[in-house]
Amino acid sequence: MTRNADISANLPEGLAKVHVCQDGTGTASALGSFNLASLTDNGTGNYNHNWTNNFSNKNYSYVGCGHASGVAWLFSIYTGDPNASAAYRSTSTTNIQHAGSNVTLVDAVPSQYIGVGDLA
Repeated sequence: MTRNADISANLPEGLAKVHVCQDGTGTASALGSFNLASLTDNGTGNYNHNWTNNFSNKNYSYVGCGHASGVAWLFSIYTGDPNASAAYRSTSTTNIQHAGSNVTLVDAVPSQYIGVGDLA
């Protein structure tokens, strides 16, 4: 097996710039995080994650997964469309929405998120 000589130089670009483990029930709270300045609870199944250190542009990748009690499975965890308005994603925040199998927003616990991209 050959080793890419440049891997150590490129590794920091591939590291997660944000991670959040969240309890979305009641008033949402972060159970653990990195680079999260605050979490805004916008109502059932709808949250904003606000960064301590902003991304350089709104085209970063942000993915998540979660579990909602009493829901067979989560239909979708929306993590902000980079082509949508600033209310959904910007360099300093992204909107999260959890929907159950009946396409109704639900609180999830736990849910986890990872963000990668270039920081400003």
